[in-house]
Amino acid sequence: MVDQLSAAYADYLQGSYDCPDRIVLTAYHRLASSAGGFRYWWRRLYGSDENLDKTHLIRLSGRFHRRVKAYADKHQIPVLEGPLAERKHDVAEQYKPQDPAFVGLFLVIISRASEWFGT
Repeated sequence: MVDQLSAAYADYLQGSYDCPDRIVLTAYHRLASSAGGFRYWWRRLYGSDENLDKTHLIRLSGRFHRRVKAYADKHQIPVLEGPLAERKHDVAEQYKPQDPAFVGLFLVIISRASEWFGT
C-alpha cells in the first residue's frame, strides 16, 4: 500500500525507503552540480548573473533558514543545531512523538557542512 506522501510525489520519486520513524529525502540538482549549470539556474531565477556573489548567496541561504525557522516556530516544532559527528537519529529518538498514529514533521536538525575548497 502506498502512503499519501509517496502518492503525492510519485512523479518525482525513484525507488522507495521504508523506516517507521523518519523520512529521508535525497535530492540531486543536476544544474547546480557544475559552475556553468549553477550560473544558468541563477540566471533563470533572477534574470541575470549580475548579483551572483557570496553576499547574495548568503542572503538567499539566510532567507531560507528564517522561513524554515518561522514555520517550525508557528507549528511548535523544535529546531536543533546538530554537530557533524553526532548521530542524528539518536537525537531524533528523544523527540519522536509517542502517538503511533502521528503523521507530520516533529523535529528539524540543522547540520552545517564543513566548508570545502576544491582545487
